[in-house]
Amino acid sequence: MKGDVSNIEDVKACIQAVSQSFGALHYVVANAGMAHFTNLADTDPRIAETMILTNLLGMFYTIHEAYPLLQTTS
Repeated sequence: MKGDVSNIEDVKACIQAVSQSFGALHYVVANAGMAHFTNLADTDPRIAETMILTNLLGMFYTIHEAYPLLQTTS
């Protein structure tokens, strides 16, 4: 499955597909990330926003959406 962790709808669709295909989720690895190496003055704020969406919210979205399915396999 292909998706963008910074897009909550993509994450929801992925977790739903896992649920429908396997019925359970035993663990989740929220490991997407990106970096942009430049000085602050030259960094476009849109790049910073993309990094925050991917690195922080992507992890949150993944764990948040997977949590109910993880609870069913405790």
